[in-house]
Amino acid sequence: MVLGKTAQQGYHGDSFFITMYTMCRVFVTYLRQLFVPTGLAVNYAVPLSESLFEVRVLVSLALLGALVVSAVLLFKRVPLYSFCVGWFFITLAPVSNVIPLQSLQNDRFLYMTTVGLAIGLAGLYAWSMDRKGTGKVNRVSIVLGVILGSAVVVGMLMTFVRNRVWQDNFSLWSAAVKVQPNSFIARTNLGKGYEERGDLEKAIKEWKVALEVGDRPYVTANNLAVAYLRQSRYREAEEMARLAVEYAPEKYMTHFLLGNILNDTGRTREAQVEYQTALGTRGDLRQKYT
Repeated sequence: MVLGKTAQQGYHGDSFFITMYTMCRVFVTYLRQLFVPTGLAVNYAVPLSESLFEVRVLVSLALLGALVVSAVLLFKRVPLYSFCVGWFFITLAPVSNVIPLQSLQNDRFLYMTTVGLAIGLAGLYAWSMDRKGTGKVNRVSIVLGVILGSAVVVGMLMTFVRNRVWQDNFSLWSAAVKVQPNSFIARTNLGKGYEERGDLEKAIKEWKVALEVGDRPYVTANNLAVAYLRQSRYREAEEMARLAVEYAPEKYMTHFLLGNILNDTGRTREAQVEYQTALGTRGDLRQKYT
């Protein structure tokens, strides 16, 4: 099973405030990525901030607050700056996790936000051309033009390099693990990539890490159980299958897999119990097979 969606769920850390404290840090990261787009990944494992008085939260609040205050104070003198700041917050508002999402941070959430940055930089260059009211090229506009032109070239080169990461799922998740080694989703999907390549040992290695960093990841336990079963490592397969059942007793597939392992090891009565439990979790299957 491959993971990686942006879906609605409960608040991270089961708390609205913990989610908001964490999002303050994420917003500052977004701000940095707009100007220095490094350390990008298809999935981020963002550590939760559980206190308002955490240093990273306070620094993030101070930076965001300074941005808002400066936009208000400069509204009449530099309206374009105020527009760009407003655009930053408005375009990120839907993904701020006020309404909780599965993802705390995602690169694609910045797509619309970059439009505001482009408008702001274009306005800055236009100002440099006409700052003395002559409309002629001057030293400031030349220097600024060179800087912005260089930034465009560097951005094009970074985009070219980044596109190579997206050439297939394996390269994508391999790159994600390098940047975000504690990402449960990245580890799980990289393990799936190794499995598809026939390298079960490396797949198992990735899934073991995913099991450690994930929050009761029944999918990973299930993947490990299947991998061990394919290697005829029945004891470990049963251990992972029982862990998957513990993590997600409402999922029929966890009971079905455990039943298969028990049946393969000659414990048919125990297997029947798991099969019956699996049927009990799926009304449609129960009607079909009973």
